[in-house]
Amino acid sequence: MPYFCADKIASALNEHEKAVRGSRVAIIGVSYKPRVGDLRESRVLKILRDRGAELVYHDAHVEELPDFDLKSASLEQVLEGANTAATLTAHPGLDVERILATAPLVVDFRGVTRGVEAPQSRPVVARVRRRDGPRRDGDRGKIHGRARAGASAPLRMSRRAPSP
Repeated sequence: MPYFCADKIASALNEHEKAVRGSRVAIIGVSYKPRVGDLRESRVLKILRDRGAELVYHDAHVEELPDFDLKSASLEQVLEGANTAATLTAHPGLDVERILATAPLVVDFRGVTRGVEAPQSRPVVARVRRRDGPRRDGDRGKIHGRARAGASAPLRMSRRAPSP
């Protein structure tokens, strides 16, 4: 899952002519699941940092990440100057409207933006669906995005061949 998330974030940035290296990536929620501070599967941060991303994060349940020398910041601080915001964990009370109004690109791994319209000044919301269960057709997930007024082309589906 961490490589899946990192690849989808990189793909969304690339679709908007931005490289991961040097991009400010705002991570919304780093804990394993909502309402807890468990960091069991938060390797996506290491992968993105190794690829050259500048990381900032917001998570009310995880105050700091000493391995990355990062501290949780307010949602406003995290979104300020971010090239993309990625929702990895959707804690209750998350201000989705603020994320959509502030971030130029949102990669939604938890479906929190479903049914919420982004302001017209914001280009794309990339919604990522992940299939559960066996993947007979080799589909590892798709990025779904809608272009907003004045935006570049919508994101394309990402498909991989089945493993031998």
